[in-house]
Amino acid sequence: MRYTIIKIEPFIHDRKQCVGVYLKERKDPVAFTYDYVFNSMWQIRTTELELLIDSYLEPIYFQKGETLRNGRKANSNNYHIKWWTLVLNGTQKEIREKNNSLCPIFQTLYDTYIFKRKDRDVVRIRSTCDKVYFVDLKELERVTGLKQDEFDLLTGAFISPTYYKAGEVSEKTGWIVYEDDKIVKDLNLRVVRTIDFNSKLPSNQKLELTSPSIHKNFHNDDYDGHYDRHEYDDNSRPSYEKYNGYNGFDDDTIDQAFEGDPEATWNVD
Repeated sequence: MRYTIIKIEPFIHDRKQCVGVYLKERKDPVAFTYDYVFNSMWQIRTTELELLIDSYLEPIYFQKGETLRNGRKANSNNYHIKWWTLVLNGTQKEIREKNNSLCPIFQTLYDTYIFKRKDRDVVRIRSTCDKVYFVDLKELERVTGLKQDEFDLLTGAFISPTYYKAGEVSEKTGWIVYEDDKIVKDLNLRVVRTIDFNSKLPSNQKLELTSPSIHKNFHNDDYDGHYDRHEYDDNSRPSYEKYNGYNGFDDDTIDQAFEGDPEATWNVD
């Protein structure tokens, strides 16, 4: 029996890119690593996993007498699933033509900066398109499995943010959102294979969306892509003179997180 793929939900687990697959004929989703999908789907890219929709998963079963993963013996045929096989619903060209519009438009993450907002740690994320997004630090740690001093490893990752609509309630703060498409709801962050693998790829590949190798090694002597508040004197006081404490932010945060534009602080929830 073949199961029809109806939804793709990528996620990062144990620093690995994984793919959650929802099936029309099955209640529980199935999860794979990106490596499995890449090797099975003619080098499908992490930015186009939605191409899998309307293709199939076909189970391969243990046969009677074979050893199961728990060490026991199968006592019947075609009951315990051994693995899943991906079966395309057409040629690669046909699938790309049919499902290309389902693939989100991604940007490449360039750097991160951490600052305080109403007793919360917030991460400013900047993309190579020079767009800026703000996410809760704890949420980014949860999504990536990284600690804040490891966020520079995300440089070169793909992001395709979605936003809250007016009237929705922010899951992070509990506050009501008053405008459409201003507050980030889901960063939709993806990496190739593993976070550690991606961080070691050469810089000249980081923007090649046509290649599965897109990350750069950002651990260099010039800039580490991460701002750490604890590197500064604990006795130092933030200054509010330059921008008069605009929206509650100190001068250094506005300069660093908002590139010197105090009006850009309005959409941080």
